[in-house]
Amino acid sequence: MKHKKLVLVISLVMVLGFAGISPAAKVFNDSVPIAFYFFDPCTDECVSVQGDVHVLLNITTNAKSCHVKFHANFQGVDGVGCTNEKYTGMGVANATLNLNNKAANFSIAAKFKLNAKGAADNLEIDGKFHITIDAQGEVKSIFFEPLFPVECKG
Repeated sequence: MKHKKLVLVISLVMVLGFAGISPAAKVFNDSVPIAFYFFDPCTDECVSVQGDVHVLLNITTNAKSCHVKFHANFQGVDGVGCTNEKYTGMGVANATLNLNNKAANFSIAAKFKLNAKGAADNLEIDGKFHITIDAQGEVKSIFFEPLFPVECKG
């Protein structure tokens, strides 16, 4: 029941958010600067990460449906740890949202790597999520592969 309410709220927000978009395709293609701190469990240190994320968003609507494709990838993302260890960040995320005659499905896959330039282990995080909802609002399938556990690879 909790899933049904959460999905219904997300679906309503998405539909209302896209209601003002005229039929046809809309594309957003830009790079967005990022800066954040991240704890790397592979090296046991806090890493300051900065660079750009390239974002590509394609939205197509018509009278009965809305289709959204999302892609993002890191560009020139580097980090420095508390011990002055240097890192290179790599990441990609792909998502799709389809709303058709009150039914919906949403999928996302994301992967993030933080590679130490020295002998330290490299961090890898990978996750997937998918949900399908029928026209009556019932969850028909749900799949979740969490972003954790983290893999440390030397």
